[in-house]
Amino acid sequence: MTHKVEASIRASESKSLERSYVFKDCTLQLTAHTTLNEKPVTLVLLWKRQA
Repeated sequence: MTHKVEASIRASESKSLERSYVFKDCTLQLTAHTTLNEKPVTLVLLWKRQA
């Protein structure tokens, strides 16, 4: 999945990000790799469905 972040609190996140995704046990996990201060970082976003 690829999407473009148009605006963010952190300017470094305003760009195209390629994310992988996994859905397991009612939780969606999105993962993206980018850089912060010229160092590699991994961003992870979790969405959990409320039971």
